[in-house]
Amino acid sequence: MALSALIGSASVTYSAMYVPYVAPPKVPFMVSFGKPVLNPDRKRLYVPTHFTFRNEGSVSVFVMGTLWSAQLWPSVFRAQGTERKEWRQALGNGQDTYRQEEFNADPRLLAAEQISNAGALLVPGDDFSKDAVVEVPLEAGQGRVELSAWLSFIRADRCKLANSDEGSIERSWNADSPRQEHVRDAPAWLTEKGNDYVRYQSRIYRSSEVMRMTQAPDWASMWWVIPKGNDEIPFMQVHISRIPTGGNSSVTTSRNRTG
Repeated sequence: MALSALIGSASVTYSAMYVPYVAPPKVPFMVSFGKPVLNPDRKRLYVPTHFTFRNEGSVSVFVMGTLWSAQLWPSVFRAQGTERKEWRQALGNGQDTYRQEEFNADPRLLAAEQISNAGALLVPGDDFSKDAVVEVPLEAGQGRVELSAWLSFIRADRCKLANSDEGSIERSWNADSPRQEHVRDAPAWLTEKGNDYVRYQSRIYRSSEVMRMTQAPDWASMWWVIPKGNDEIPFMQVHISRIPTGGNSSVTTSRNRTG
């Protein structure tokens, strides 16, 4: 069996909350592939991946949420490549252009996980990192493996969280039931009915006593949205809102994807 081609790409989305014009936080976020290793049966490829974000500034931050995912885009090789009018149109529409590659199916989820716990404190000079190995099936032929990651944080000198996010977890399914049935829907502004989610939430206490006395409290909510379908790609959104359900959000991290 011939070894299928593997092409990798990575993308990163991150957001910072409550960022003033002085002493901005510096939290570079890096995602990378390692050298793939072929399984002896030549049916699977193991792709090492590495994620790291380091606090290089002078301000501590609370990590509101992290999520990484790996997906496979099945494709076929086109020896002649696309015609100019085709790749020109894609490029003109702001889309990625690959002349020799045709994606012939929707992406397939390979792996997903968080990088650090929600609510974790990252002090200046420290970092959070994670290594993972993504297993890629080769029976589908040539394909592109895409690695995406999300990070959202809130600066700790401007506010503090009321509780541990880990203790506030809410799932859309009954985790205590053998059937794991869907029992609640996410708000309509977040995703459509029937999609699952995991939510962490915490009240935000501002550092200014005057602001605490004169303004309504804010709530920070981190959502992992898990769309219907076994191969659908999860994504993360984080909101700060004056109501616990997050309807009037002021900050959002949204789904990001590159080919």
